Amino acid sequence: PLGGAFERAQLHIFGEGHGQDGSDHESGTLVLDLELSKLGSLWLEVRHRGEQCTCQFYVANESVAAAIQASSEQLVKRLESGAFKSVSVQATADDRERVAALASLLQPMSGLDMRA
Repeated sequence: PLGGAFERAQLHIFGEGHGQDGSDHESGTLVLDLELSKLGSLWLEVRHRGEQCTCQFYVANESVAAAIQASSEQLVKRLESGAFKSVSVQATADDRERVAALASLLQPMSGLDMRA
């Protein structure tokens, strides 16, 4: 345990070229996997392609999803005032199975030879 508000925190970053065929050089994905002492599990996938950005929150219960969705306009405005012209934010009550969710993100790279 990390103590304080965070009980678990993991960050996964998939840089440019994470497209299905590895040729998508203007995209990336950031995944934040948290266990928060007051909010419970939170899985956030932030995907960008060019000037588009999608933020998908998966949380443990409906009340947390509703609170995030109610506050999402602020996040959209901040991101649109920066590098992105099109931003979408969604929050869903879905306590994701972390290993399966991460495996689905790694699946496009399954054909790569990772040996040194």
